[in-house]
Amino acid sequence: MNTLDHTYPSQASLVVLHPHQRQSRRLIAHLLQRDGHTLIPVTLTADGIDAEALWRAIGIALQDWYNITLPPRPAEDLAAAKILAERLAALKPYMVIIDSYDRTDSDSAQSLMHTLIPYISEGCQIILEGRHLPLPLLTSAALRPHTTLYPLNEGRLMINYGVEGDGRHVLEVRANGRGRVFVNGREISSWDGDLPRISCGSRDDHP
Repeated sequence: MNTLDHTYPSQASLVVLHPHQRQSRRLIAHLLQRDGHTLIPVTLTADGIDAEALWRAIGIALQDWYNITLPPRPAEDLAAAKILAERLAALKPYMVIIDSYDRTDSDSAQSLMHTLIPYISEGCQIILEGRHLPLPLLTSAALRPHTTLYPLNEGRLMINYGVEGDGRHVLEVRANGRGRVFVNGREISSWDGDLPRISCGSRDDHP
């Protein structure tokens, strides 16, 4: 990914790494090597991460890397977001890279992140990496000015689900294991359609 510096959306407060990107680890390595930013790597190691667990994970990273302590998380998302933004501002310009963000499958974690993004300091970023898209963040009208999905390449099914479409729907069918069907990036649990086997080929499995 030698073109990172030319194509990377450096002005976005929230960057979601596209899960269809085949070399996401290499992309993260490039991000970690960028000059001029304080890097804050956050690793989520368990499933079912809620707002409290996300707060603790970010606090551990701040403490371990920069000796910055987060207080106990306030119950109100707005109060928590302001405290976290204030602590992060001491490190600006910064990049918070949250690995395995797909483990945050609770509404409370998404709500905390949704509240935090508008308070991110100018020129700073939160970068989310995971196997699934955080669609509540990507499709939020309030966050749209602050958020981008990267990289994009429709030919490789790296589609920008975060923009308002023209009324058409994007259907993706993957034939790995039990098979999975997505409409506009959202997995659907039941499918009564009948697609020819050729439409489930390896090109969809491995963009």
